[in-house]
Amino acid sequence: MQNTSIQAYQFTLDSAISEWIAQKKTRTNSAKTEKAYQDTMFAFHAFLGQGNLDLLDNPIDVARIAVLWANMRVGQSQRAGEPVSPNTYNQRLAILSSFYTFLNENYKLDIPNPIELKKVRRPVEAYAAALPLNEDETITGLESIDRDTRQGMRDYALLAVALATGRRASELVSLRWGNVKITGKREKKVTLTFSHCKGGKTMRDALDDETSGVLLE
Repeated sequence: MQNTSIQAYQFTLDSAISEWIAQKKTRTNSAKTEKAYQDTMFAFHAFLGQGNLDLLDNPIDVARIAVLWANMRVGQSQRAGEPVSPNTYNQRLAILSSFYTFLNENYKLDIPNPIELKKVRRPVEAYAAALPLNEDETITGLESIDRDTRQGMRDYALLAVALATGRRASELVSLRWGNVKITGKREKKVTLTFSHCKGGKTMRDALDDETSGVLLE
């Protein structure tokens, strides 16, 4: 006879980390996001261990170490010793903070979130290094695409949709034919459904006549 008794669940940090990462993977459906969360947590956990600390030790100590670690460059970089970018710094802390939020919501541990004990986030100037294209540059770039080839038609259509909707690259590459809705008989118009938007949201964009025609072509 098989043993059908239910074994009591034993909380461990390793199991909690695995469950947290699995939850993030399910919500975002992104291998890149999963790897970022996994690498960040494992690296920070190991760094704490060098000072005989663990994730659930004194939150003040963990917060102090987290700020130092989030600003460190990892690996053999030629820029070793320089601080990381504000984006990288904030992303690392956001990932760590997400883990502590997960612990409190799912395991009811009621422990202070070390990352939220201090206002340690840095202001970020979005796209500070990006330079906008003017209208002439944009038109010239589009016209330089060889639309006599399948690849050229694809590239032109993707860029046309990107310019018309302002969607992120990850949202554009996730598009499938099932995301395309066509209406109208003579002048067909296209509505695109983006099902992997930031925050797991589903959003829709109605294309203008010209962009609809480019995409359908």
